[in-house]
Amino acid sequence: MSTARNRARDSPRPRDSPRLRGPDPALTDDPDDIELEAEMSDAVGAAAQAEEEAPLLVNPASPSASRPLARPRRKPASKHWWTICGTKLPRSLVLLIAVPSLLVVAVILERRRHRPSVPALPTLSNGTHPFHPTTLVVSIDGFRPQYLASHAELVPNLLALGQAEHGLRAASMQPVFPTLTFPNHWALLTGLYPESHGIIANDFYAPDLKGEFRYSSKDSWDPSWWWGEPMWSVAERGGRKALNIMWPGPPTMGNGVSPSYFVPYKDKSTPSDKLDQVLHYLDMPLEKRPSLLLAYIPDVDKAGHKGGPESADVERAMERSDKFIGDLVSALDARNLSQIVDLIVVSDHGMAATSKHRLVFLDDILGEDYKDVEFKDGWPAYGLRFKAGSDVDAHLAKLEAAAKESNGTFAAYTHDTMPERWHFSSGERVAPIYLVPALGWVITDHEEYERHGGDELPIKGCHGYDNELPEMQAIFFAHGPFATRVKAKAKLATRQSDARDVSVWRPGDTPGWESTSPAIMKPFPNLELFSLVMRLQQLENIAPPTNASASFWDSHFPDPLSNIRPVLYASTRRRRPSNSPYSAVEFPVTTTPRGDELELAYTMHRERVDVTNHRFWATTNTDFQAQMAARLATLPPASDPPTPEDEAAREAVLAQFYRDWQVGNRDRMNKWVKAWWSDIWTDIKLQARVYVTRALRK
Repeated sequence: MSTARNRARDSPRPRDSPRLRGPDPALTDDPDDIELEAEMSDAVGAAAQAEEEAPLLVNPASPSASRPLARPRRKPASKHWWTICGTKLPRSLVLLIAVPSLLVVAVILERRRHRPSVPALPTLSNGTHPFHPTTLVVSIDGFRPQYLASHAELVPNLLALGQAEHGLRAASMQPVFPTLTFPNHWALLTGLYPESHGIIANDFYAPDLKGEFRYSSKDSWDPSWWWGEPMWSVAERGGRKALNIMWPGPPTMGNGVSPSYFVPYKDKSTPSDKLDQVLHYLDMPLEKRPSLLLAYIPDVDKAGHKGGPESADVERAMERSDKFIGDLVSALDARNLSQIVDLIVVSDHGMAATSKHRLVFLDDILGEDYKDVEFKDGWPAYGLRFKAGSDVDAHLAKLEAAAKESNGTFAAYTHDTMPERWHFSSGERVAPIYLVPALGWVITDHEEYERHGGDELPIKGCHGYDNELPEMQAIFFAHGPFATRVKAKAKLATRQSDARDVSVWRPGDTPGWESTSPAIMKPFPNLELFSLVMRLQQLENIAPPTNASASFWDSHFPDPLSNIRPVLYASTRRRRPSNSPYSAVEFPVTTTPRGDELELAYTMHRERVDVTNHRFWATTNTDFQAQMAARLATLPPASDPPTPEDEAAREAVLAQFYRDWQVGNRDRMNKWVKAWWSDIWTDIKLQARVYVTRALRK
């Protein structure tokens, strides 16, 4: 019996609990064993019944009667648990973590799939060092276009910049209103009107920040003042490096982006100092060198305020600024960078003469009500904000009445009456009442007048007036590969216009140009500078929306690859090997020979096409003019002055000549058109192969 008990105790327990099973006679024939199994079964049944009635009863089989009987743990169902890296975790917890994570990853991947790509800048060569296409923008504050004519002998380098083989200029560039330094420099950098970029004056009150912006305070560097995104921020986001030498604006934007190199404004810094700084960064190694450089020259503006636009101070400042331009161009030529660096010279506004005899005293107009003025924005124009609770309508009526009686010395505007062309009527930062003086006049008060010297007023020049006035216009010059391409495109357009219909076309009728020889563009808004720099730096895909025209520069660029390839029309021009962006120096055949061959093949093809076009139209124009002169020679002499009959006869002869010329040259034109379409098809194939190869090389 004891042997059977020991055997039963030592035997392993089956998978199913024996306490829940009765004796199985089939498993044993021993009577003692059968009796033992029966006793065990009865005991187990009684224990189970007691457990159901009182789960925590004392286990009588326990050595210690005081220890409670523990409820047996149920093994958790495996379907509610997952094993991850050897650790069991509840399925609900895993799903709680995994589902949001997968959603975040999906959103990131979707955004990356739709995020515009930024092409890498090509690597060029100056013959000794690699370079990326570089854009250098220089601002000469307060330089008006009239100086180019009135002081031509003082700015020979600037004039030569526009007349050089690789240079051009605009007749003028229109600033934004108000024509002040900070609103216009920020408009140049962002492509936005002041009502959109937030800097509505040099000094102003911002209701959204409940504070006053003072351009001379370092608090003005707080990015919350500055709306929009400047070109140097876009360049940094696009993987470029940017340099800012004293341009108005903050060192860091609200998105945390800063230029790679920032030189804060120093009042005593000379143009020569800034030239050294520009060249220092241009001479950096390729991986550290900025591709976008900004330099600010305030000398002409400071001299204009002090002595007036016709003063000797301005003349000396112009000479210093012109020397800076001349030395800069010489330094670029010495480094063989004339077809790698796009030099753009602009100004922010012009300058007008003023005096102590052209002042409008606001406190005289409002009288006792002047104490209700809480904030005054800008100068020489005034944006007015009256204290809460004051009678604003009565104050406005008094100002409008005074403006009518002022013989045009100033005007009073509200958001509703502001001229639409100023784009200065929306946004809470624009004061609800604005007083704008006539050219040369200044709105002030007696306290401000005395603070600035009273009868010995030291300010002889001023700006901030209507942005359509000639004295307020700015300048635009360009030198480098951009200017070369744009001039070449303009000359081809002139030849095509000449060949189409000389009875309609006149010299200078090329769209966007006042003259093609010398190259002078028609006036355009300064907001377009932003889109130009974005195109030159190949950042258009990530550039933010602006107030500029999206297609302004389309008519000036020859083709989609124009910002990385020079266009040559004149076969007589002698080229240096280092001038070509696709020279053998740039692409060693030991690195990626297939890509090199495609790049070179594309460039050579384009140059052949350009030369062919030039020769065709040059010959066509010569023949056309010779035949037209011969046909006009058959006309009888016209009376002096010509009568309407003479003009009608001349027009009839020209029209008949043009029809005859078209018929006589039809075969020649058809042959050229076929060749032209063939060139286009070849261009498409080569461009596709070049783009694919560039993508693979990245």
